[in-house]
Amino acid sequence: MRNRYLPNFKVKYDDYLQYAPAVAVYGLKLSGVKGRNNIGRATLSYGTSLAIMAILVNSIKYTAKVERPDGSKNNSFPSGHTAMAFTNAGFLHKEYGMVNPAYSIAGYGSATITGLGRNLNNRHWIPDILAGAGIGIISTEPGYFFIDKVYKNKGDNLSILSRIEGNDYPSFLALKMGTALGTTNFLKESELDDKKQTGFEGGLEGAYFFSKKWGIGADIAFSSFPIKSQRITFDDGQDFGDHEIKTQSMGFLAAGIGPYFSHELSDKWQLT
Repeated sequence: MRNRYLPNFKVKYDDYLQYAPAVAVYGLKLSGVKGRNNIGRATLSYGTSLAIMAILVNSIKYTAKVERPDGSKNNSFPSGHTAMAFTNAGFLHKEYGMVNPAYSIAGYGSATITGLGRNLNNRHWIPDILAGAGIGIISTEPGYFFIDKVYKNKGDNLSILSRIEGNDYPSFLALKMGTALGTTNFLKESELDDKKQTGFEGGLEGAYFFSKKWGIGADIAFSSFPIKSQRITFDDGQDFGDHEIKTQSMGFLAAGIGPYFSHELSDKWQLT
């Protein structure tokens, strides 16, 4: 798809955006905004996370030896830029996510855009980006775990942050993934396939609540249904050999925006 629609895309923002969440952490700390840890302990946790990430990325890169999409080198899998971006996003999330979830959204959002940039710039395949994101997220957890075990409560601000309370409104941001089932056999009706196909669906949904009951939100989702290749038979008696139609998936995009209502059934269940 990149080569079909954006073959000449070349914008190197991903070389710099990968560091943005970490720069944000140190900017906030130097500005006096309290995070999970003081700057010294945060740096130790961050450094440990980077070391774990670097070991994982480089050991896999030079073992898998996957060729890059542009053919430049055989070190495509996994994406180091994406791993760095998500390690930095995890760093921002760990330090300031409990202060305000907007920091986490901004960090992981910038990391996602970094990964997308690696694909658009023809430097990585999609699996490279997904693996890099996973490594980045995973690396942050042991980085903080080991430092927390060593320093325990020295240098953290958890006791201060524990007094920060939310408003208990049911605002949310959700990633939706699942199976899509056609309610009608549209593939058969369109003479594309004689079997009802099961597809994939993914999407993003979120809402901001102004009170415990009412809010406003939006969702966007896409569905993709595979279409099987079909063979062609000629009836005029001549031998043209075997032919096959190559097909792409049929896609649907849906979006909506409007009011949200939520009713709390219990401490663990809400009807929205």
